[in-house]
Parts: sequence; structure tokens; C-alpha cells
Amino acid sequence: LMDRNLNRRVEAMVGIDDPGLVARLDEVLDTALADDRLAWDLDGDGVWTRTVGARGLATHDHLMDLARVRCETE
Repeated sequence: LMDRNLNRRVEAMVGIDDPGLVARLDEVLDTALADDRLAWDLDGDGVWTRTVGARGLATHDHLMDLARVRCETE
């Protein structure tokens, strides 16, 4: 983290009780953690390398696809 990213930052936590919203948040987090196209890995020597994965999952593209599907079915 860069020092400037921590200045004047406000974070909040709230409970999510709606099962539909919990499922959607899980979907977003699972997608972000599965990203193997836009992600980078930090090795023990402090060197960043681009993640290479078999799936080719990009978080932004996948979330846009999910949003399009939701719009078409609503």
C-alpha cells in the first residue's frame, strides 16, 4: 500500500441479512479471487509477476457479463 492510499480514508462495515445480497456479494468476491488474467503475484523477493492461469478469468469482464444476464432476465 502506498502512504497516500491511507490518508483521509474511511471504511465501514455493515451486516448483510438479505440472503440474495449475501449470495451476490459471495459471487463478486469469488470472482475477484479467481481472477487469473488481470491479477499479479508478489513473490518472496518482492518481485511482481503477472498471474498466468488456465481459465483466463478477468474480474471486470466476468462481472459485466453477470450484470448483462441480470438485466436480460429482469
